[in-house]
Amino acid sequence: MQTCDYCRGPIVGKSLRGRPWPERSPAKYCCFGCLSLGEQQLHEAQAGAEASQWKFDGSAIRLGIGMLVAGQSMLFGLAINVEEASTSEATRVGIQGLIFFATMVVLTLLGGPLIRNAIEEVRAGRLTIELLFLLTLMGAMFASLQSFITRQGPIYFEVVSVLLVVYTLGKMVGARSRAAAIASTRIWASTFSQCRLVDSAGRSREIPVEDVRVGDLVEVRPGEAIAIDGVIRQGEGFVSEAAVSGEPFAVVRRPGDRVLAGAVSHDATFRIEATAPGYHRQIDQILVAVEQARSQPTSMQGRADRLAQIFLPVIVVVALATFGYWSVHADWQVGLFHAMSVLLVACPCALGLATPIVVWSALSRLAERGFVVRTGDALERLATVDRVIFDKTGTLTEEQFTLVDIATRATDEQRACILGWLSLVQEQSQHPIARPFARLPRPLDAATMPVVESFRVVAGAGVEARVRDGEQTHQLRIGRPEWVGFVGSAAEMQLLQQLRTRQGH
Repeated sequence: MQTCDYCRGPIVGKSLRGRPWPERSPAKYCCFGCLSLGEQQLHEAQAGAEASQWKFDGSAIRLGIGMLVAGQSMLFGLAINVEEASTSEATRVGIQGLIFFATMVVLTLLGGPLIRNAIEEVRAGRLTIELLFLLTLMGAMFASLQSFITRQGPIYFEVVSVLLVVYTLGKMVGARSRAAAIASTRIWASTFSQCRLVDSAGRSREIPVEDVRVGDLVEVRPGEAIAIDGVIRQGEGFVSEAAVSGEPFAVVRRPGDRVLAGAVSHDATFRIEATAPGYHRQIDQILVAVEQARSQPTSMQGRADRLAQIFLPVIVVVALATFGYWSVHADWQVGLFHAMSVLLVACPCALGLATPIVVWSALSRLAERGFVVRTGDALERLATVDRVIFDKTGTLTEEQFTLVDIATRATDEQRACILGWLSLVQEQSQHPIARPFARLPRPLDAATMPVVESFRVVAGAGVEARVRDGEQTHQLRIGRPEWVGFVGSAAEMQLLQQLRTRQGH
């Protein structure tokens, strides 16, 4: 399947081609908005990053000029049509000529892509919104030209400018929203695009994950993400699999355990044998499924496309019938004016532009908040949802832990010291459960601040540290109860009874 060179989304149907650039073939785009923005991006790349810093976006400039001219044309057109009786013939003709000139400026700036796109769709045998827009523009232009030449009837030159601005703005916003939505779903995967390959001599080097083959040995260090699907051959420690399984708590992984790309090592160095090559990981299959689903139009867009295919022939037939009726009962000039008016009022702004903009903007905003939605149909179904059922606690649990309570067998003064030591030691750990402890209060006086003299991670068990507080040195062991030697003791039961337990904790 072809992908758009701007938004990287799949191209459904025939692509739009950009202009050729030195040392590269023309780019392929999925829509006019991507064509406009993508060609501007290529222009800036050719001009150089340094030059492009001082260069405005050409598409934005053209659109800005079009909006300004369209707004002024609407004001002059409204004034002429409202005060037609009190306006002299010379003044009216002069203002109408000025509006016509302004309309041609906007048509020159913004009309090319629309016309080319409509012609391409007609050649492909498709009836689309672009063709309906083009017929509407032709109706407004020819009806206005007839009134301008015969000096009878209102003019609608400004409508041409307004429609071109609406179409261009809608396509550009839609293209940016589409690119942002697809890019948001790929940000997560880009985190796992590099890995550290270990050769037969035990040396490691950074390579793209696409170069990984089945059987390759990859090294993952503490705090790094696992970039491949594989089996652990060396190392034992805590691994967070929240991103791939939804479970918030880190689990211990040992040699022989299977791990998936997307998990994160907290406290151990692993060597993992790849069981899948390159981009054939589970997360890649998920992303491919999401992008293929997004390439299909939503039911709302599908209805809009089907309506456009029906609406366009109906409008043409009605316009021809109008022309025939008024040509018989009046004359051909009146018939032409009314036929063009039918095309004018058939503007499909909401039908062709609002639907894709809303869908892609919503998908982008959801992706920014961590929701990867496969299709825009989910947005439509949300309108009918009255109850949501979650299948497990992990779905609603955040990865960031919060400290609820700490029970100690110590006086208030001793407790303050212990919590201060705990904060200093846990600050040096990358484990997710260590982070809330690192935010515990410490002595405010830097001169009396305890110092962590040594710190050691025991993979899959906890940490050991030596803390010097004034003239005394203390040995701390923080970790799993069975490793600390705490399980089954009387102190364990006493401390558990002191904890303030609440529902949900």
